[in-house]
Amino acid sequence: MKHSVRRNSIVTLTLLPALLLTLLLSGCMANSTDPNPQQPLKIAVDSEEYYNFAYRTFIEGVYPDQQIELIELVPDEKGTPPEEYIRKVREEKPDLILTAIWRYGALVEEGLLADLSPQLTAGSSMEETDLYPGMIEWMKQDGNGILYGLAPEFSSQILYYNADLFAKYGVAPPTDGMTLEEIYKLATRFTEAGGRKDGTVGLHRQYSNMPYSVLSAFAESEGLRMYDSRQGITMNTPGWRDLLQKVIQLYKNETLSLKAPKVTKMEADGITIYNYEDDGSGDLFGHGKAAMTIMRYTADSNNWPFKVGAVAPPVSEQDRSRSNGIFVNKVMAIGAEVDNAAAAWQMIELMTSERIAKIKAKNTRSGFSVHRTYPQYRKDPLVERLFKLMPVHLPPDRGEGVHDSNFYYDFEALINREITAAVQQNKPLDDVVSAIQKEGQAMLEAASRTE
Repeated sequence: MKHSVRRNSIVTLTLLPALLLTLLLSGCMANSTDPNPQQPLKIAVDSEEYYNFAYRTFIEGVYPDQQIELIELVPDEKGTPPEEYIRKVREEKPDLILTAIWRYGALVEEGLLADLSPQLTAGSSMEETDLYPGMIEWMKQDGNGILYGLAPEFSSQILYYNADLFAKYGVAPPTDGMTLEEIYKLATRFTEAGGRKDGTVGLHRQYSNMPYSVLSAFAESEGLRMYDSRQGITMNTPGWRDLLQKVIQLYKNETLSLKAPKVTKMEADGITIYNYEDDGSGDLFGHGKAAMTIMRYTADSNNWPFKVGAVAPPVSEQDRSRSNGIFVNKVMAIGAEVDNAAAAWQMIELMTSERIAKIKAKNTRSGFSVHRTYPQYRKDPLVERLFKLMPVHLPPDRGEGVHDSNFYYDFEALINREITAAVQQNKPLDDVVSAIQKEGQAMLEAASRTE
């Protein structure tokens, strides 16, 4: 779907909250000069709703005279296959591309993006050192060493803990710089202190406490992948055996429970939807029955009915300056050989600027601005510490070879089944690994067939 969006300044600005309007006008409008506001800026977005939510307030608030032509590439919930998305970008030739990070690598491979490095050289209005280095590294890794895009924000998980429970059981609280294994060992202290008798567990992640999710968390923290859609299942290695044994032992010693949250499956317009029922089993931490949880940063921790502490997310055993709890979701890029690259860059520069960082610091529900000044405006010591962590980033398996999305659910069920068998029936580890490798490979091959 393709359509133009032309709004005058009155209509656009009345949609802005008073605080954002004041900051935009005072900080940006006075210095905003469009290269050619009469030349439409072609912006490719996943959907107009996505653009309205993440960008419109800022872009159209600062540049109200700039004509904008939105090109919707993922107009409905059924999504757009990767090859179709690439075809649309090649055909439409957008000046600016705003999309999810997992599409970025394919755009790079197809040669559809411009190198942004010349815009960030020393002496420019913005330099690489002005931005969160973890984001720059992420973009370059997925760009084969070249900076083809920038993310306007990044997110982070946090290890939250119930300080009341730690005091009750006489356990020292967690600290920054702990690995996931160390955190689980800390969680075991509650089992050893008789927490199970009181219905208390050491660590519980909402809707992520089953074997597949736990195993994934360990693997991602060390940059490991269970499978590659092109190379097959990759779990028959000593490293994977060690991780599987760790996870099995966590369930055997009752640090973790195999009780699954209640899930209902619905079909709507050809889309499968899974709903989790809130019966208390999904959020033990929120109900005061878990000492720790790992979840995305939230400013609403005061809403929990107990004293809450927070530290940085688990770090990698190989490099404690890195954490897989830090991640990038969005990317902004300029199309290769387009007509309005100057205006497109202005939008990227705006969204990654100190001015937007100052605004986003007031909105505690948004991600963290990538500008290095964000922590000083956010005024949260934890956020300042997060900016010193680098991500553990494994370039995504974009799944071009997987044509049946049921593979992902079936493979997750296979992992859950095999680890459960090892816990409850003492199934030997060799047999667990063999079953996962053999059945998983058959699933992947079946899902990769095009007929």
